[in-house]
Amino acid sequence: PLNKDFMSNGNVRYSSGVYNNLAAANAAKEGIRDIGIKDAFVTAYYNGNRLSLNEAKDLVLNDIS
Repeated sequence: PLNKDFMSNGNVRYSSGVYNNLAAANAAKEGIRDIGIKDAFVTAYYNGNRLSLNEAKDLVLNDIS
């Protein structure tokens, strides 16, 4: 599902699902772009805090080692 949040500054934030790997998140992003939301992108969160994708990759790699 594609969720819509109306922000106080007038913008609309869309979100869709929780993914446990980047390939699945990117595939969903492309599907969303295909329906017309051309500026869709993937974000990562850890303990409720937004991270860069590189920070998220580092966390995953550190958990594995």
